[in-house]
Amino acid sequence: MTDITLKPCPFCGGTAVLRSAKVAEDAMTAWVQCTSCGVNGRDNEDAYADFATAAADWNFRPTEATLAAENEAMSKTLAACYWYWPAGDTSSECCRDCEQEVVADAGHGVVVEIARGGVVEVTHCASLPPAEDADDDDDFWVQETTAEAAEAKLRAEITRRAALEPKGGDA
Repeated sequence: MTDITLKPCPFCGGTAVLRSAKVAEDAMTAWVQCTSCGVNGRDNEDAYADFATAAADWNFRPTEATLAAENEAMSKTLAACYWYWPAGDTSSECCRDCEQEVVADAGHGVVVEIARGGVVEVTHCASLPPAEDADDDDDFWVQETTAEAAEAKLRAEITRRAALEPKGGDA
């Protein structure tokens, strides 16, 4: 075996060592293991055929740029997930194409926790019919990261509407 240098364990900083096991008369499997915390670069069933490959994989540390690129790619993938469910019921019968359809199932004035793309993102949404003073016929829409924030926004709009004078009011 050639002289192979191993980086410290990425989890605890401990010393890493090469391990091997004979799997056949002329074949072995190799992996790297931390002597402090015991973490393996790969477990024995998914190990490498040689020490150099095991060491190269163990020594690989993604750079900030690599991680940022992977994060950007994942963000694009998540942005393409347009499947919505009421949280806690991701059955195909409840799958909808947009948050508004999930809220419509629950009815106006109800805050609904919504899971996107399975459980990619959870938001709390609600709607109200258009207000008397609305400039268009779109529903009033609430979408927040917490149920409390969605409920507060919904209550504020209900309070605002209650204070409106009736349209075409009698003076």
